[in-house]
Amino acid sequence: MEWIRFGRRRMTPGRPVTFVVTETFLDHFGLESARDLPGLKELRAAGLLDNRPLPGMMPVPDEDDENLAGQTELFED
Repeated sequence: MEWIRFGRRRMTPGRPVTFVVTETFLDHFGLESARDLPGLKELRAAGLLDNRPLPGMMPVPDEDDENLAGQTELFED
């Protein structure tokens, strides 16, 4: 499904590309326009913009990290 497309470039340093929702997206979710989408305030109130990492996105320590943790004892006086 093509729900988003590239929009205009912002006139800020780096000229980042913006993204725009398509008519297909609006039709699928029963919206008349992109203005019907929730704003940042509503998303925060719903707890959807927390600073917590998503489940499964936490970095898993590998064996090297565990070995480094024990090496601090070698250098203590």
